[in-house]
Amino acid sequence: MMVVSLILLCFLMIPYLILCSRCLHILGLFLPLPLAHSIKAVSFLVEVD
Repeated sequence: MMVVSLILLCFLMIPYLILCSRCLHILGLFLPLPLAHSIKAVSFLVEVD
């Protein structure tokens, strides 16, 4: 059940990530490195599309 809710949460976050990819780039400067790298990867994928 926990896995299903996490997957649904990820799907709900996708539009938010698309809208805020620029903000996430800025936030990435202040976050710990692994999280910043994943955010930059997501933002890059969003921009490629």
